[in-house]
Amino acid sequence: MVLTDLNLGTVKTEDEDEEETEGASAEHVRRDAVYKLLFEVQSTSSWFSGIDPEENGILEEFVKILRAPRGAYLITAGSRPSYLGIIAKGFLDVYSEGRKVTYLGYGEMIGEMTLLTQRASALELRAGKDGVTLLTIQRLDFRKIFDRCPALGLKL
Repeated sequence: MVLTDLNLGTVKTEDEDEEETEGASAEHVRRDAVYKLLFEVQSTSSWFSGIDPEENGILEEFVKILRAPRGAYLITAGSRPSYLGIIAKGFLDVYSEGRKVTYLGYGEMIGEMTLLTQRASALELRAGKDGVTLLTIQRLDFRKIFDRCPALGLKL
């Protein structure tokens, strides 16, 4: 599954990579990769403080891993991303009116304001020099999480 509102060309989520896996259940491989990366980020990021084991299990069901190569646009000015993402590896360069203004790194979240307000982004986000890996949740999945466990939705 390529996240459709990203201008990433051939960038794939972990779900597509698992089709190439031999000898193991693709779903098991995907869940294991999500679990490992989610655990790593949770142990060091304040975004996940207060999430209990049951809520974590729900979160694991909906999180996808997205890898983007150097220079890939994750959000373009004027777009309305339909996901939120947490940087698990690498950096994102932040541009305003074509000029780099800052960068975002490990544990920082993107897309949350656009997800909640549905307003267009004023900034562009591009994968940094070594690319970037994000844990992502699509808007529809965020709504499912919120419907299933409102407390978890509020924590995110």
